[in-house]
Amino acid sequence: MLGRTGLSVATATLARPTTSMRSVSTFTRSFPTPIRRSALSEPSFFHSTRHLTRASYATGQQGSERGQKQGSQQHKASSAGIRWQVVVPTAAVALLADWYFGITSAAADRLLGIETSSGAVHLDAQPQTPTPTSLPVASISAQGGQVVIDPDTKQALPLYLPKPVSSLPSSTGNLKLVGLGVRTVSFLRVKVYVAALYLDEKRVDALMAQGGLPADASLEEALKKMLDQGTAAVVRIVPVRNTDFNHLRDGFIRALQGRLKKAIKNGQIQSGSDTERRFEESIQEIKDSFLRGSVPKGSALDLVAIPASKGANLSFEYKSQTFGQIASASASQDQDASFSAARELILAYFADQGEISTPFKKSVKEGLTASPA
Repeated sequence: MLGRTGLSVATATLARPTTSMRSVSTFTRSFPTPIRRSALSEPSFFHSTRHLTRASYATGQQGSERGQKQGSQQHKASSAGIRWQVVVPTAAVALLADWYFGITSAAADRLLGIETSSGAVHLDAQPQTPTPTSLPVASISAQGGQVVIDPDTKQALPLYLPKPVSSLPSSTGNLKLVGLGVRTVSFLRVKVYVAALYLDEKRVDALMAQGGLPADASLEEALKKMLDQGTAAVVRIVPVRNTDFNHLRDGFIRALQGRLKKAIKNGQIQSGSDTERRFEESIQEIKDSFLRGSVPKGSALDLVAIPASKGANLSFEYKSQTFGQIASASASQDQDASFSAARELILAYFADQGEISTPFKKSVKEGLTASPA
């Protein structure tokens, strides 16, 4: 049984139906029914000829929705307008960001030396076509000499090298370019310098007259024989980015230490022998005599192998000045009597395994191999 207070509340509630209906309406508006997607709720640029399908769809929808209530259409249009006001600027920002970061990514790739083509990324990728056996003459330099362009770095090197400052035998012919290639470091394969080998043209012509190197011949053994028989040779190093003498020197030292360790392991020389001691002394001479300071991009450092009674002496030349020299091998009871730091630094570029530069080694091998008939 209702008391007086409860009856009064019930009566008041029944007497104010408008208030109750307003409360229900307010509650239901909190969960509006989903608005069906239509062309009328989309911006006008969707109706252009660029979107023919969308334009046709919009025309059909306009005819079918003309009978809807004006209030519902206004509600849909206003809601869609808000959505497109947000979406359109966001899309524009996304396009601008994609354009900007595309440019900066390309710039970063160029900075690191990363080459891209056809959407694929290659880190210092080697050319797919093999290097020709005979080096092509790319152009005539400003000085009138012929030059060859390294395909990976576009660095130009002379086809014939002027006689170095270091004294060479008078019988030495012109020093002609045999092969060249880029030296890269780290997993990013950053290009550091281009190395080029110049040999006495008379010796090269004599080799080619005999048919050149067989395709399966060891380049390391062939060049070792040529150096031991008195062939003059020069390895020219041209940085493709600014570097310094310390970095170049440290690279040479590591290469020589690796060659010494391998020679002892293979029984080429004896551990603790005079040959090993002289080799280590030569390494120290390189450390002491090497220049200090920077080596700008495009400058040339020459490693000149000078024929000697046993193997070859090696001198370092920069800007037409000699700043260090390593003596050839002396009398030795070791299996390889001509083993010396002077010869091994040249051969390190053409080792059967673990060569300093694979493109360089490949180019030289092809330069000393006769072309197929």
